[in-house]
Amino acid sequence: MCPSGRHDGPVKPAKHPRTDDGATPSPPQNSAQAKVPTNLPGDAARVGRVVRETKETQIEATLTLAGGRLSADFEWLGFFGHMLNALVTHAGFGLDLKVKGDKFVDWHHTVEDVGLALGEALAQALGDYSGHARFGWALVPMDEALAEAAVDAGRRPYLHFAVDWPQPVTGTFDLCLVEEFF
Repeated sequence: MCPSGRHDGPVKPAKHPRTDDGATPSPPQNSAQAKVPTNLPGDAARVGRVVRETKETQIEATLTLAGGRLSADFEWLGFFGHMLNALVTHAGFGLDLKVKGDKFVDWHHTVEDVGLALGEALAQALGDYSGHARFGWALVPMDEALAEAAVDAGRRPYLHFAVDWPQPVTGTFDLCLVEEFF
């Protein structure tokens, strides 16, 4: 069985959004500029939109399953922004994300609430869960690491997270929060 969980051939790797001249486009400045595919089969564009506001955070997330541009202020998010950018790029998603959080206290609330918002947006985009492979797996060699993931999108949440970090922090980001995000 191929990694997508389907029997219909190999999985195509996610493509980075590119302009006609091959350059990576700059991200849209607001959600109105976010590219949302309109040529999808069926009636829905398979988009999920979530607004999450707590005492600590304000998050707006629009996730598009069929890809599109990434729109977020990843710079102030440091490593967490890098992680989100890599996740949605390699998953082939489009993402418009606006995040305000109490990072000055610590990263916990921001990471937790972004994870919850993206999970809700993904569930909305999947709709009745038809038209996608229910499970898949991958081994990904990247830099000095080998990552292994097995995913079952069967609406029964469970996480087994076994990571030995070489250091507890990267930049100002506590790596233990990666598990909190997932």
